[in-house]
Amino acid sequence: MRRVLATAVLLAFMPTANAQDKGKADFTHNAEFRVRDTYEDGMTGIKAAADGVGKPSHHNGIEQRFKLGLGFKANEKFSMTATLLQASQWGQGATNTTGNFGNTSNETPVNPNTRDEENFMSVNEAYATWMMSEDFNAKFGRMNFGFGDGTVMSVNDWQQQPMSYEGMNLNFEAEFGRFHGIAFKLKDLYAASASTSTNSDPQHDLYGLIFDLKTMPEWLKSVNAFALQTVMDPTAAAAGGNMMMYGVGAGFMFAMIDLHADYVMETGKTVSTFPSTKTDLEANMMQLEVGFNLPAVMGSRFFFNYHQDSGTKAGGTKDKTYKSPYSEAHNDTGMMDILNWGNLTAMSLGWTLKPMDNSSAGIAYHMFSKTVKEDTTVNAGKYGKLLTAGGPTAAEAALGSEIDLWAEHNYGGGFSMTARLGQFMPGNAFKSAAAERKDSITQAMLEGKFSF
Repeated sequence: MRRVLATAVLLAFMPTANAQDKGKADFTHNAEFRVRDTYEDGMTGIKAAADGVGKPSHHNGIEQRFKLGLGFKANEKFSMTATLLQASQWGQGATNTTGNFGNTSNETPVNPNTRDEENFMSVNEAYATWMMSEDFNAKFGRMNFGFGDGTVMSVNDWQQQPMSYEGMNLNFEAEFGRFHGIAFKLKDLYAASASTSTNSDPQHDLYGLIFDLKTMPEWLKSVNAFALQTVMDPTAAAAGGNMMMYGVGAGFMFAMIDLHADYVMETGKTVSTFPSTKTDLEANMMQLEVGFNLPAVMGSRFFFNYHQDSGTKAGGTKDKTYKSPYSEAHNDTGMMDILNWGNLTAMSLGWTLKPMDNSSAGIAYHMFSKTVKEDTTVNAGKYGKLLTAGGPTAAEAALGSEIDLWAEHNYGGGFSMTARLGQFMPGNAFKSAAAERKDSITQAMLEGKFSF
């Protein structure tokens, strides 16, 4: 591990060493250090004497992340990009995954020198770029990828580990638009169960074609259309299937009013583990946001967002519950990250403003319900511990409501801080479930970030 760190530091300083020699290849670097403290109270919506004195369940977790980006340009046609990532939660490691000192499940203090080193550093990106012409380039290797507003595919940089894909990304720039052709290998399933699959080389692949319009009238801010195909061979160890996702997204601006809209369809088949049975897949998602801007009033923007994705009706022969495996996992359904898309209807009202040049703040209110009441499928976000006590009842649709407050200040020099406070109030679908969850969940977050 020391050798890895030494190599990373050496690479970070190589740009300085080579900057004066214009005849040699160009090196670039950038970095980001982020620490985030998140406190949750009443995590499951159930009051429990977890600590023996009758207090609600609560948790305080501190995450840190360090990203180091490295670039190497050999000439006008070939370049390399790498992103080294260190991500960890304070106090967590391979030898300390349950309990803490003083807890009966772990009475012995943990030696910090024995923690899992793989949680210390990883390679999030490592790809080569070939500029075949002025308008066409190809990327090969491990890379982040997203398009549009992240509704379908997002890098998910809010997470500790941004999404990375291994494969090929072809990019063509025309005068009227931009084309992306992607081919990613998500999983190689051969080692898991090759002999019990209908395919001698089972794997999980993603292919896609994305188009972004460039030549637009002033009132039309963005247009993108896409088609994505995922194929996963079933094995005895894992279910599979194929799914085609296609849709369109657009952004508009009319004087003080902005409008963003997305529509996605999903078709295909879900396949159980081998030997397999097949179920037709037919799902959809639509989302609309309207904003009203008052730049003269501290840069204020008032917005309304409506989101709805499909669920499966009782007795139906098709799987109609929407899947969103690559989409933005934060802030699309409230900043507390309790619920995620799939049989979800959400309505949001909010106000953002800039009280000072280097500061921003906002407030938002969200209401969540199941699209299909009898479908108890509800997907959890990163902090979705509300669902660990059991799913919502099929007799009620209301999942709950959430209110978020946040503020961010940029201190200059690449340093900024963000504070957020949120509260989730469970709805009747959780209150009347077998494991009744009636208590509010409170979450507070403080983050410091330094970029250079």
